[in-house]
Amino acid sequence: MIYFFASALINFVSSFGVSLLVFIKNRKRSTNQWFIAFASSVALWAFGYGLWQLSVNESKALFWIRLAMFGSILIPVTFSEFIIRLVRRDNNFKFIRIINFFILFPLLAFSFTPLFIQKVRPIMN
Repeated sequence: MIYFFASALINFVSSFGVSLLVFIKNRKRSTNQWFIAFASSVALWAFGYGLWQLSVNESKALFWIRLAMFGSILIPVTFSEFIIRLVRRDNNFKFIRIINFFILFPLLAFSFTPLFIQKVRPIMN
């Protein structure tokens, strides 16, 4: 369990740190804003994942894994938006961008409900 928490902690610190660095350096560029969103999504996922590993009861574990899944749902959309802006092809990928957001919002809406994750249980001692 400590290994999983340690890897989550490393992911959280590095993702949060790099997003903070880009935020401080130049947060006004669209490319940087989407990179900050991407890195923050990874940090949110790692934060929830790490605290899920440390949870001692079912209700807290369920909350933290749902938070981790909330962050993981954001990762593909924020990464694709960052890459589209990085290569300066905003107009070429409008359909993909619309589909991304069309899928994103319903998944986010269900991420904290039993329709997404019903329960958690320990599988390793």
